[in-house]
Amino acid sequence: MLQKLQGSSIYVVNSVLQGFSQSIIYSIAYPLFVQYLNLPANQLGAIRSLLSLAWSPKSIISLISDAYSICGLRRLPYLLAGLIICLFSTLSMAVVAFPEPYQDVDWENCTRIDTEVHNPNSRNEVGFYLVMIVLWEMGTACGDCIVDAHMIERSFLEKPSKRGTIVATARVFAYCGKIFAYLFTGLAFNSVMFGGRFCFKININLCFWSFAIIMISATIYALFFTNEKHFQKNEETNKSNLNLEKIKTLLLSSYYQKLLLFGIIYSMLNYHSAATYKVEKHWAKVEPLVKSSVSIISIILHIIGVTIFMKKFLNANWRLVIIITHLAISMLELPIVTVTVFDIFRSQYLWFLDDVADGIISHWLVLIINLITIEYATTGTEGICYAFYWGTYTISASFSNAVSNLMFSQFDIMEDTRYKNDTFSDQAIVYSSFMIVYAGRLLVIAAVFLLPSQKAHAQTIKKQAENVKHKWYNVAFIIGIVVCFLMSCVLNLLPQFKATRCLMIAGGPGCK
Repeated sequence: MLQKLQGSSIYVVNSVLQGFSQSIIYSIAYPLFVQYLNLPANQLGAIRSLLSLAWSPKSIISLISDAYSICGLRRLPYLLAGLIICLFSTLSMAVVAFPEPYQDVDWENCTRIDTEVHNPNSRNEVGFYLVMIVLWEMGTACGDCIVDAHMIERSFLEKPSKRGTIVATARVFAYCGKIFAYLFTGLAFNSVMFGGRFCFKININLCFWSFAIIMISATIYALFFTNEKHFQKNEETNKSNLNLEKIKTLLLSSYYQKLLLFGIIYSMLNYHSAATYKVEKHWAKVEPLVKSSVSIISIILHIIGVTIFMKKFLNANWRLVIIITHLAISMLELPIVTVTVFDIFRSQYLWFLDDVADGIISHWLVLIINLITIEYATTGTEGICYAFYWGTYTISASFSNAVSNLMFSQFDIMEDTRYKNDTFSDQAIVYSSFMIVYAGRLLVIAAVFLLPSQKAHAQTIKKQAENVKHKWYNVAFIIGIVVCFLMSCVLNLLPQFKATRCLMIAGGPGCK
């Protein structure tokens, strides 16, 4: 294993960095956007979708990096571009003052003044930081697809029975970066001003300075310590033409389009209840440190889960594994949501019990998709095979969230009023939003038959399959993805503006 990873230290380091960047953005969302700024649920959901949309350019980046090199290099220039984007966004957030909190803090008694509103305009002042965080996520996505492509290249060196071990190892390194991110967030953002218990005032801009220093270090390391093969000019031209033909063959193949269709169906039906963040804040009373600690425990369990999967289930039926894990996760969540929403027993520790319980199996789907892309990819299509799947997945997921905002606007669960009233009718309405989510998850199971059952099956259908020759089908697929992307951008931007946040299509109650 170590011999196969020789010359890949930069990609190991960047696996850690990608894990850190992905997790730090999502881990600061709860203390900053939910507790500190008290954004409405539709705006929070839209922010989550915009962060997902930031990953959609992975497809284009991977296509270019697979087909075209810069100065004879296929990976390093694009990796540096991602790091520089991350550096620019973190530096920008470090120098621009963060908005004042929605509610002030009585520092003498170390309590937040919940009865008074300190900054009622907080939800309208987050625009600049939102743009920079989305830009940071785009830089992370750029680096992530390059690291993934390199690891898939290395996977071609493995024996068929062991293929996927290198990718799994890289994911473990990424989990280490995630642990560091959640540890930092849990300790730094557990002040009373963020809904925590620590009695100290933190400088938010100083936190972003620390992130910028990490990005500077990573950029310098990538620039001076990357060892990548240079292509000669003639070799580079021939390779680019060959890779373009291979990419075209992959994207038009029926087996790969079935994989894309699975991702679209899964992401469209696996949406989240708009009430989740508000339930965490008002009913479960989740503290940032507890949320981060649970995330760290879950990540450790993910690492254990990857190890178990690679040793026990690497050659198991992938379809059956997905069905069992999907049902198990839903069955673990349902009773916890029930007792919390109906006030049978409320505790932040209980709320996260299912995250710990399903920690071992919750990321097996991602691992299986990685293994499938290894089987479907060929030399020269390593990046696009992986990235195009996740690009279409994130676009579909963002569009699904925008549609769910419209659906959940009928329940009036976006603002704090229903959670503060906390009557049985309020609880029933919030609970019904979760039931709709679980109904969608059950429908997802039917889509697993679009996937191969194992490596041998994947190779068989890969050899037997023909390209999808119906031009209308390919054109319709591309148009559908483009329309979903444009509508996702528009629908998820509407909740960010004061004038359009109230629209029902944006998840609001309707403008008067």
